[in-house]
Amino acid sequence: MISNTFRTKLLFFATVIGILLKLYIKNPNPAEDVKGYTSDELKNIPQHFKKLLYTEREGVSLTVYFKNRLLLHLYGGYADKESNRLWENDTHTVVFSLTKAVTSMIISKLVSEGKLSYDTKITDIWSGYKKENKGNTTLRHILDHEAGLISFGSSLTIDDMNDDEKMIKVIEDAKPFWPVGSAIGYHAITRGFILNQIVRKVTGKSIGNYLKEEISPNVENKDFYIGLPKDKEENVARVVNPHMIESIYDWACRPLAFIKVLYNYFKYNRISDVASNYPEPLAIMKNFMPYNNPKVHRLEIPSAGGIGSSSGLGSLMSYFITSNVLSPEVKKTISNPLSYKDDMVLVNKIYRGYGFSYDKHPLNSEKFIISFLANGMQVLDIDIENEIVICLVRNGLRPGIQGHAQYLTIRQEIFKSLSEYI
Repeated sequence: MISNTFRTKLLFFATVIGILLKLYIKNPNPAEDVKGYTSDELKNIPQHFKKLLYTEREGVSLTVYFKNRLLLHLYGGYADKESNRLWENDTHTVVFSLTKAVTSMIISKLVSEGKLSYDTKITDIWSGYKKENKGNTTLRHILDHEAGLISFGSSLTIDDMNDDEKMIKVIEDAKPFWPVGSAIGYHAITRGFILNQIVRKVTGKSIGNYLKEEISPNVENKDFYIGLPKDKEENVARVVNPHMIESIYDWACRPLAFIKVLYNYFKYNRISDVASNYPEPLAIMKNFMPYNNPKVHRLEIPSAGGIGSSSGLGSLMSYFITSNVLSPEVKKTISNPLSYKDDMVLVNKIYRGYGFSYDKHPLNSEKFIISFLANGMQVLDIDIENEIVICLVRNGLRPGIQGHAQYLTIRQEIFKSLSEYI
């Protein structure tokens, strides 16, 4: 139990440190010009976006779709500040775990078509998966990070990850870190590789090719890829990790949260280190950024390697929820979470279900929206019932939850503005 005296001293110390760090971290981005398009329904949003842009070290883009109509697409800052390359209308960036939303929507499509069920046993379509006591694994276990495979236990190169036969053997031989279904731990990268093989066995196509051939031709804005074409490379923004001092500042502003995270980190035997550093060529907790490598851009990473513009991702998500590609039954099913449990890797509680994460609805706490937070505080919110999609991407990654409060203000204003049209 933390005493009130200790709590007061801790908060005072954190406040002092926070002020000093804030003085040290001057406005990182003088480029304040907001570019793009805004509809009359959301005419009050650019002023909020400008405040957000002022705090960005690189570039940022915000897109809103409502009933499959583009209402807003704003952007500004730099695609690469070092080379003075500005963020443009069609600038692409790596969206990290927002990719999981795309993968989960593809699975939902296959469920709608009767080709899969959330309760499908993986061994029913992939007999070799039964090794190492994985025989009872269902599709939902994999989608919701309960499969125990935060690492496959084998070293992988980029070429290995592009070799389906190699990946099948590695996955089949992998031993779960916990009994399947007994706990939840974020499968940062491995989830996508497993799902990729499942989709291949059901459709004959990888997730990236399935997206390109079966879905994207029907989407208005096709600027989203899992496996980037070579001719799109020049559109990709340079991803920049936050500076260490930014991370210190973020935690200094949240000392009690830091203590809780630290406690859970050791409580779960530092298992988050395993998930965040596997496979090694894609590990981001280092002094270099592998996701700036064109070879990585071309690799299909269905958990974290999606690349596109905010409008491309927004358009894709809008297509999924407004067309008949998902059955009414599946749309209803995925509109609400299945659980709210501790995640041993992310060391906090998260609403989850069917491959999606969720948040309470901004205007109705008794309802939910699909809500993904990705590395660097990139955000994707989806209100299936009211057909609203909000997508925020950036290439200057934020530490922790820095920038989330600003985004929530924008999100609240968007939902309020659209409420009169619902």
